[in-house]
Amino acid sequence: MKNFKNFSKYTPELDEKTSGLLALGVSFLKDENGRDWYELQESFEQNTLKIIYAHDGVVRSINKDVSALWPIDMSVAEVEVNNLPEGFDINGLWMFDGENIIPVPVDYVANAIEKKQILMNEAMAVIAPLEDAVEFGISTEKEATLLMEWKNIGCYLTVLIPAKRRKLSGQRCQKMWREVRIAFSDSVAALNCSVIPVHPWVYGVGQQTENGAYLSPVNAVNYLVEKLAGTGGAADIVIMMVSGQTHDSFMASLNKLVDVFPSPAFTQVRRLAQSAAQLAAEKMQIPAKYSQSLPAAIPLSVPASRTALAAAAVKKAQQEAAAVADLAGIKKLMGEFTQQRENLISGIASGLTDLQGKSARAWVFTASGDLPSTLLELVKGIPLQSSVYTAAMMLVGDNLDGIKGMIHDLEPDTGA
Repeated sequence: MKNFKNFSKYTPELDEKTSGLLALGVSFLKDENGRDWYELQESFEQNTLKIIYAHDGVVRSINKDVSALWPIDMSVAEVEVNNLPEGFDINGLWMFDGENIIPVPVDYVANAIEKKQILMNEAMAVIAPLEDAVEFGISTEKEATLLMEWKNIGCYLTVLIPAKRRKLSGQRCQKMWREVRIAFSDSVAALNCSVIPVHPWVYGVGQQTENGAYLSPVNAVNYLVEKLAGTGGAADIVIMMVSGQTHDSFMASLNKLVDVFPSPAFTQVRRLAQSAAQLAAEKMQIPAKYSQSLPAAIPLSVPASRTALAAAAVKKAQQEAAAVADLAGIKKLMGEFTQQRENLISGIASGLTDLQGKSARAWVFTASGDLPSTLLELVKGIPLQSSVYTAAMMLVGDNLDGIKGMIHDLEPDTGA
């Protein structure tokens, strides 16, 4: 296969033929070895493809008829027709490496940095006038909402750090959303961490309507991202989330999770959701007829009565203790104490066994390491995006291995 390089314009030696051609405005080219282009055309095969490529190897033109090419400041090579790669074109995406046509290597990092700057400029152009309107108190509710959404976009772009592609090992990357089984583990230990709940009743997050409070998984994750974005550094992250398209399905998932992991964040959501559902049901009910009967009796409990009852109980215990002065009485009390202690220990063990037998499904996100990288993964593949009921809790600490021990990946053949 022929390959003639670096053609440039020149003036041939003058004779009757070349003088006449020059007078007609004909140009002449020669390659880097001084060979004339018109003469070289006769050396190409008839049934091959002829390509023009630039100094960087990028293919700029192709034709089966070599006389149709004009390779000024470029090179010419021929390739077999069946060696042309699928999808080949002359739009700058293919190059000639001396033997074959191959894709042009792409500098993804440079492209990403350039794209990031373009998007940052677009975001700032939108944010600036909205920010001014909010600052001077002349914005509408829609404009204030748009400002928050665009600031979220700006936040994502700020933490976006273009980097070379990493080669993944055979191990599964855990920086991802996945559905798991949450179950109690003996590895749970005391730990210190920040707890950030998000649910429809968090101020400024959920959508409050006459029919109830709503929050999508996307908006819930955006709220958590905003909390993390300003921290920097590195940390362990665990997020547990339940979501549903209906109130009943949401409550079913939430109740199971609270049974296994009764954190204040989730128990509060359950109470709020139950109260909201009860209120909605009461609005639909026909008011009952006025009743003249008395309500059912209940124990009266006020701070003063509780204090008096506690004092009376202490006094009674002191009297009983003073009355038991003989050895037999003391042995009897010790026996009763021992029995109560054994009952308590047995109750705790039974409760632990009961807790270990429970599990719940939830969506989780776990990550360790630098937060900018975590933020990028956190907004990818957010599950159940069409759901309208969502509750999540994010734990941030130095070491959350104890909590991670409660997370068990589902078996491949486990049903939904």
